[in-house]
Amino acid sequence: MVSERSTFLSQLRHIDPYRMMREGREIAGAISIASLTRLSPLLAETEGEAFSEAIFSRDEIKRCIISVKIKTSLVLTCQRCLANYRFDIDRSFQVSAVEDTDIHDEESLPDDYEPILVENGFINLLDTIEDELLLSLPLVAMHEDIADCVEQGYRTKSEALDLQLEKDEQAPVNPFRVLKKPVDDEK
Repeated sequence: MVSERSTFLSQLRHIDPYRMMREGREIAGAISIASLTRLSPLLAETEGEAFSEAIFSRDEIKRCIISVKIKTSLVLTCQRCLANYRFDIDRSFQVSAVEDTDIHDEESLPDDYEPILVENGFINLLDTIEDELLLSLPLVAMHEDIADCVEQGYRTKSEALDLQLEKDEQAPVNPFRVLKKPVDDEK
């Protein structure tokens, strides 16, 4: 028996966009984060799912338009304090089916639409969804509020400097510290 999840994933990999558009179809389901092979190595944890919905329609000049929504919560590692945190993604975007033989279709698309290549009559919407998730990631993963990092034990520069000064003040004075300096030859 084939599970609903594997059926949804195989649907996303092999879609006839024109048939779906003619039928006014929608597809929706959950995608396992672990199944996204380009995204999962960038995450602290790969458990969980991305929920996706795709609505097939045509625009005023009869282009095949796919409106996609993605919603998920990914676990990233903060590069400031090295603690894991949740990063929520809630994206909507539109793609337009572009035949591989007609480059002019892509150039004539409005700015609101991204092209999705139709190869042998089919598109791979799963790759496009994964691309959008990758583009949604921050350049440097960090908690939005530095207070969250401080809770994890992170110290700001001023706190670290204060701590170092406090340690220096508490250190006993070594009477032989002058001997550490090199002796100048007197000639």
